[in-house]
Amino acid sequence: MRFKFETKRHGRCFAESEHDDDAIRVEIWYDQNTDPKKVEYLLHIRDEPPPKQITEAGALQDATRIAINHFHATRTKDGDEFEMHCSRITQRWPGTLYNKLGG
Repeated sequence: MRFKFETKRHGRCFAESEHDDDAIRVEIWYDQNTDPKKVEYLLHIRDEPPPKQITEAGALQDATRIAINHFHATRTKDGDEFEMHCSRITQRWPGTLYNKLGG
C-alpha cells in the first residue's frame, strides 16, 4: 500500500508497505522535490491479533505508522535500513496519512 504524509523535519514524504515473508517492509521516500532519499524498515510484528481481527490493509497501515514514528523521531540518512521487532504496544505515529494511493 502507498501513503503520503508530512513531517516538520522532512516535509512531504511517501511510504510504501508490503508483506515480505514473515515481516512487513516499509520504504519511506523524502526530499522528493530536490534529491530523493529512501529509508527502509523491516518490521517483525509479534503477538499480533488473530488474522480475522485485522485486515491486511489495516496491518500494512499499522506497520507504516510504526515505521513513520521511528523515522520522525530519529535522525536518518539516505540508504539507512532498520530491522525492528515490534508488538501491539509499539508507539505509532499519530499524524495523518493522506492520499492513500492503493497498491
